[in-house]
Formats: sequence, C-alpha cells, structure tokens
Amino acid sequence: MGVLATLWRLIMAVAVYSVAAVAPTDGLTTVEPVNHFPPNFNFTDIRASVPEGSPVGHFVVIITAYDKDLGDGGMITYSFQATQTMFRMDPVSGVVSVASYTTDYETKDTYVLIVQAQDGGGLVNIRTLIISIDDVNDNPPVFRQTQYDMMLFENGTSLSKPLRLEATDKDKPGTDNSNITYSLSSTTPPGLTGHFHIDPLTGDITVVQPLDFDNISFSAEQVGAITLTAVASDHGLGPLSSTVEVSITLLDINDNTPQFEYSEYHVSVPENIAVGSQVVMLRARDADGSAPNNHVYYFLETGDRDQFTIDHVTGSITVVDMLDHESVATYSIKVMARDQAADPLHSFCTVHIDVADVNDEQPRFRENHVTVDVTPDLLGAVYNMSAVDVDQNSVLKYFILWTDSYGQSQALGTIPGEDLRAWIDIDSEYGMIYTKVPIGSTQVTKFNLTLQVQDVNASEPSLQQDTGKKKWEESVIFSAGLSHYQEATKAQRIVYDTVFVNEGSGYNNITGIFTCPRTGGYVFKIHLCAPRHTSLWLSLYHEVTSVQTMEVHADEYSKAETVTVVLQLMQGDEVYLASTPGHSSRMFGAPDAILNTFSSSFLSPAFK
Repeated sequence: MGVLATLWRLIMAVAVYSVAAVAPTDGLTTVEPVNHFPPNFNFTDIRASVPEGSPVGHFVVIITAYDKDLGDGGMITYSFQATQTMFRMDPVSGVVSVASYTTDYETKDTYVLIVQAQDGGGLVNIRTLIISIDDVNDNPPVFRQTQYDMMLFENGTSLSKPLRLEATDKDKPGTDNSNITYSLSSTTPPGLTGHFHIDPLTGDITVVQPLDFDNISFSAEQVGAITLTAVASDHGLGPLSSTVEVSITLLDINDNTPQFEYSEYHVSVPENIAVGSQVVMLRARDADGSAPNNHVYYFLETGDRDQFTIDHVTGSITVVDMLDHESVATYSIKVMARDQAADPLHSFCTVHIDVADVNDEQPRFRENHVTVDVTPDLLGAVYNMSAVDVDQNSVLKYFILWTDSYGQSQALGTIPGEDLRAWIDIDSEYGMIYTKVPIGSTQVTKFNLTLQVQDVNASEPSLQQDTGKKKWEESVIFSAGLSHYQEATKAQRIVYDTVFVNEGSGYNNITGIFTCPRTGGYVFKIHLCAPRHTSLWLSLYHEVTSVQTMEVHADEYSKAETVTVVLQLMQGDEVYLASTPGHSSRMFGAPDAILNTFSSSFLSPAFK
C-alpha cells in the first residue's frame, strides 16, 4: 500500500471517508466529500408582517438556513414550495419581498407560505412562513343608506320615527381605523344645527330645540325642507370620513291667527256713492309659513244690512246698494279674517262707515193745501207756509208762482196772478205770506196762490237724478231647484236638477257646478228649507275654497233661510254647493214642491 497525501484540512475529525483501492499512481490520492447534511433553519416557524398596500419590492423578511456539508453540498438555494404571486424570494439571499400592489388587509390578512432551502446535493428542508398583513387606515366609513327622510311637526321634538344613522368601516375591527364617531356638520337652511343632536357613538339623531316654521328662511322652491349633513369619521392616523344627507320635512302647523292692521277702521263716504265703488281695503296678515295656513279669506259677519259686500280674497269692501244718509247715517260692520287651514283660526275687526249727507232730498211743505179766512182790514202776516228739508245743509227759499196763481173778484172777475203782486207776497226766507194793503181795498174776494219752495243749496237736478233711489240692475244667469230627496255626506256636491233659467249654459244640472261664462261680479242666492226636526249644513265653494258656510236648524216647525253671497269671478271659475265636511244634510224636494234653490245674477263686468 502506498503513502497517502491529504489535500483537505480537517478542523474536526468527524467525517469517515471511504477510500477505494486504486492502482499505484504517482503517489497522490484525492478524497471526495459526501453530502450527509440537509440545510437547517434557524427557527422552527418564521413570522413576518407587512403593511397592506406596500409597494412591489418592499422588504418583508430574510430567510436564513445553514448546511454542515462542505463544497457544493453546503450551497443553499431558497424558494417557495408553491407558486406565489403576492411575494417573491431571492434564491440566493433568502430575502422575501412584496411582489404585488394588491396586498389588502380587508381581502386577506394572513398568508401561510412553505419555504424551502435546498443544498447543492439535492437535500431539502422546509419551514412555514406566516406573513401577516397589517391594517392601514385606507377605508373611509360608509353609511348603510345614501339618503334618510324624516318628517317633523313645527314646534315638536319628535321625528316621525326614530332615526339612527349607521356606518361601517372595512378596516380592522376594534382598531382606531374602524372605530366611528358621528357628528353634524351643517344644515340647509343654515343655522339650525343647534336644534338637532346626533349621538357620537350610536348615530341617533334627536330634536333638542323646537323649530318655528314661520321664522325659518326657506327657499321658495323648497318651503319646509331642512337638510342635515351628517359625518361619520374613523379614528385612524389621518382619519377618513364620509357624509350623508338627512332630509327633514318640517310640517307647518296652524299656530298663528290672521291679524288685521287695525282693530277698528273709520271711513266716510257720500250717500250718493256709486254702486260697486270701493269703500275700504282691509288687510290681515297670517304669520304661518305655508299655504293654506296663511291664506286669508274675509267675511262680513254683522252690521252690513245688505248694503255692502267684501271680496273674500282681496278684503275690498264695496257698495252693493244705494246708501241713504237719512235712513242710516252710520254702519258698524264686524269683519272676520279666517285662514284656510283644516283647523282654521280667525280674528275680527270693526269697520265704521259714516254716510255723509248729500243734498239730494227735495224740500216739502208741511201742508199741500191750505185755506185761510181773513178779515177785510187785514194788513201784514196772513199765514206761514213753512217747509221742511231733511238734508242737513239745505237753504230754503220761498216763491209765489204768479203765472200759476190768480185772484177772484165779484166786480173784476178772474184777476191774473201778475196783477196780484201789488197786494200780496211771501217772505222768501221764512215763508210767511203777507198782504201789502188791506184786503178789503183790493176788491179781491179770493186769492188762489201756487207756492214753491226751493233748496238753493241743492245739487244740480242732473246730479239729484243721478243720486236718486235706484237699484243696481241685475241679470239672472241661472236658477235651479232640487226636485228630489238628496242626502249629502262627506263634502258631497249638491246637484240642483231642475233648471229654470240657464243663460249661457253656465250651470250643469248633472254635476251641480256653475262655470263662470264671463269675468265680473256675481251675486249668488241660496234658498234653504229644513223640515221640522232636521238640520242643513252647506258650504259654497269657489274653486276648491269654501267661501260661505250655511246652517239651518228646524225644531217643531220647518225653517227656511236665504243666503246672499257676492263673488268676483274670472271666466272659467267654478262655483258649487256641497255638504259641509263633518256633517250630513238631508235635503227634501219633489217636482211639485221645490224647497231648495240655487241661483246667480250677473252684476257688472267692471265690478272690482
């Protein structure tokens, strides 16, 4: 056996080498190492973490293993056992880095990977690599609904139903990234945040201060609409938030009474004021913020004596019949202003109308015919033919109409009136008839005098004629009656089936509706008859608005009433009668016994 020459330096003699028999050489022998050891990892399990959304190439962890073998057997290559798209591993250094931009905690928060270390001799060892994806605050809170709608009554503190806003956050539960706080940021109209409160933890919205509909500046397009902007914010570093709108419809309640500008009005009109003339325009304001709560209608309650009417919409009081100072010098009219709410409120004022005297009355002698016997020697006063004039500013003058007067004499016969001037006359101021000479010296046995009294302060005759008693002429448009029994309930329309007059075919006896044929003033007359122990409740409607409510209650005897209403109508307006809401009326009639009628007359196209 030859001499062995070792080419390796052994630090520890722990390896046993097998030497094959070789043929004699030049005296040198090579010893080859054997791959006895697989790679070993430093840890049993390897754990690492990386923030979600990390960029590609972001360092995660370095995997290290060692191999006791020498040479190629100790060279280690690193890899994932299965194909992996989220991470990559450097085969030489063992560095694990991010391979995709899509790491997302909310999609997958943990990756369990099998890494292997393989030496040059093909021996393999594996370990489990657990990579946790750290949550990053990358998700804002999201409300469960995109819109919330509620209703709230004015002056109330309870919404139409409990309101809780809920938002969720996809970030890691129980962390600042997903913990949510609620708040209110703004309102439309502005300045109302103090009226509402949102619980920062639960999102419950409550009303803490009542709202007055009438003091909120709503836009004309969105009257009653309130919008709250609610915010949901997380607590993460660089907090994220989202908003949602809460729409609240504030319902106006009828809590304001119409108010006249004055409690009493004083006006004066001449007694010869033309029919249809305006006397006064009333104004009442209702502070409610929406219709019909702030729509005001006007009604004459008492004191008008059918001489005046009021436009239910404008509040204009006008004359409907000639006035006469001597008959009624003063009117005190009670006027009601009522809103149109379902539960209407009203107020009153008093209009005092003084009818100023106009010198339109003729003076009248107290006696139409007077016979006076005098003695022949009478000289001076004979008889006082005084006259009266009910006008306050009259100035009376007395005259003898000589052409209509004459004297009688046994000697002279009939003496013309002009010839009597020298013997007899009348005091123009006081009406005293007196003789200028003793009667006996005139040979006149009888004076037949025609006297005239004149109010020299009176208006011109044409004006007197113009201001004389004359009714406003009315033209009947339609007249209809009820010729059958009808029980009307729940605001049911009354149909007067028998038509007597129907100028222009404005009244429809199928629907019971009168359609105005031309613009102007109309007077409507409703005759109601309630048989014994019955009641009638009817309302006159102009379009959809009740302008007059009527009640007739009969006890032991039947009772009839006639109601007159003056309306200013536009062409095409509709007027009809219906049972008053909340009441029922039994109306009786027969073809030969029409007890209830409905009619209208046209007053004037210029009626204002």
